Amino acid sequence: MPQRHRRYPLGFTCTLHARQSGCFPGQRPNTYAAFSRFPNAFFGGRAALADSAEQCTPRTASLVSSYVHRVRPGLYLGGRVALEDAALTTMADGGTLAALLTTPAFANGERWRTASATVIASWDTRDVFFFPTRGSAVWLSIGRALGVPGATHQFTRVSLDARRYQPLGRGLVLAVQGIGVFTEGRVPVDNLPALGGASLLRGYFAGRFRDRTALATQAELRMPTWRRVGAVAFAGAGAVGPAPDALSRDDVRSAWGLGVRFALNGDRLNVRLDRGFGTGSRGIYMTAGEAF
Repeated sequence: MPQRHRRYPLGFTCTLHARQSGCFPGQRPNTYAAFSRFPNAFFGGRAALADSAEQCTPRTASLVSSYVHRVRPGLYLGGRVALEDAALTTMADGGTLAALLTTPAFANGERWRTASATVIASWDTRDVFFFPTRGSAVWLSIGRALGVPGATHQFTRVSLDARRYQPLGRGLVLAVQGIGVFTEGRVPVDNLPALGGASLLRGYFAGRFRDRTALATQAELRMPTWRRVGAVAFAGAGAVGPAPDALSRDDVRSAWGLGVRFALNGDRLNVRLDRGFGTGSRGIYMTAGEAF
């Protein structure tokens, strides 16, 4: 039977912004504090069988400050510093997650504190922010969780996200994304690169597949239908593994689906409703903004 994503209780997330940078980064600093305690599920890593889900509840408090400067039209450079204090407040006794936290790479991983610094570079020629119809966007970030006093984990994280939006005529837009996330060092389980959820591999539970490396690609055909209402069809594939050279065809997971869009304003901020299907899994996602 396909897995349905509706079995976990509600949690909450609270974010307080000291100064907001706006939709397009680069004009001024952005600082915020966030706290969340949200029930989740751990599926066991790259294999992630549908019936292997274990309930767990991460609790995270963070303070983040970033600044991205527009060097010239389309080109942005900047950085981010972040402090995080987090813990797994609940998990299954004697389960896969509890066993993982006894291994050398994740020992004592029920609680972690990190202080990280990240360098950010981006190239962005999209015509609009919320619902691009043409242009490209590429983000590269290189971050390091530092070995400062009080920190429990040190690791490096590199992320590359590339997107292209191509008009096809009569309001049709083809959106394509490719993403890679790579980590090295002692990474907290909840910070491992992951696939699944409302953005990548819709059709699988959020974070269904996780490991030290994640690669994914997806495409979405966006079309107007009537007034403020639009429709989309999407498909994607991705894989996770301990390292890029350890990935194989057997690790690749695919998903596809259909969706409806309703534009809230003239800037095309959309409310979206997506129905995604994976192998033995499916999900419904309703949120504001596009998946990418």
